[in-house]
Amino acid sequence: MNIKKKHFLRRLLTGVLCSAVIITQAVPVFATDEYGAPLVTATPTPDPHTPYYKQPADTDSIKDWTKGPQIEGESAILVDMFTGAVLYSKNADKAQYPASITKIMTALLGCENLDPSQKFTMSQSAAYGISDSNSSSIYADTGEEFTIEQALMAVMLQSANEMTLAVAELTTGSTKKFVEQMNLKARQLGCTNTHFNNPNGLPDEIHYTTASDMAKIARLTQPSGNLHPRSIMKFLRLTSLQRHVIF
Repeated sequence: MNIKKKHFLRRLLTGVLCSAVIITQAVPVFATDEYGAPLVTATPTPDPHTPYYKQPADTDSIKDWTKGPQIEGESAILVDMFTGAVLYSKNADKAQYPASITKIMTALLGCENLDPSQKFTMSQSAAYGISDSNSSSIYADTGEEFTIEQALMAVMLQSANEMTLAVAELTTGSTKKFVEQMNLKARQLGCTNTHFNNPNGLPDEIHYTTASDMAKIARLTQPSGNLHPRSIMKFLRLTSLQRHVIF
């Protein structure tokens, strides 16, 4: 992967990842802006708490280790992104449905294999490949022209499911081949309990991962120490990431 692609990968994914990868079963509350577009707001604390709230963290059993916080989610992990050291873990190896954090892997493969400035025309199979009318989308239509950068922005910021199909087709020629690449990449990263069956995270019985495996995937997207923090902050401002919640 050339320097240009690496730089874009760092710009794109640094903004949307944090060192904690938490998979929860909480449902976000949606509001709309003045144009009717959905806004993602903070998930309210469940009342009563979820059954997992009082379950201790696995790391609580480590001698002299700081006791972890109580959280609503069934599975969670907190890692040092530079060393990989696990700071907090709760059912981190239990298989869970990943939903849209699947798109981290999709964007990663797109960044590794595609030129951000490359233009493409939306295919009918990508534009209309999602049958669920309520699916997250930017409503891209057949024949519309985009750049790869715009497609990846749509995937990561608007969670656009049709754009994941476009990225898949452009990367490997078909969604099926792309999913094979997703699973190959997961194995290469040391994921031991992950199986992807689509590039967007729509419900599928054989589409699963773990908090631990997602942390391994997320670590690959982190910038090296030579990326100036101002570059990250500029990207955050340009993409209005404060409106988007992934985990």
